[in-house]
Amino acid sequence: MDLLFLVTTDLIARGMDFNGVSHIVNYDLPSDLSYFKHRIGRTNRNNVYGQVYNIYCSKDSKKYDVIEKKNKSLEFVKINI
Repeated sequence: MDLLFLVTTDLIARGMDFNGVSHIVNYDLPSDLSYFKHRIGRTNRNNVYGQVYNIYCSKDSKKYDVIEKKNKSLEFVKINI
């Protein structure tokens, strides 16, 4: 089994394309919420079903709520740790 990881900033969210991306981990939410769709879009290339994990703190709850409302076609599951 091959495991490949790419750690990057928002810069890679636009213009770069990689085949077979199955998981995205957002360590923080983007400052410009329109970038969220570009970040998670990497899992939607070539009919790959992907999972996105968002790590955020309570101060970002309002931003997360906006993202959730704007992306009604996605399933959001909150896990409190």
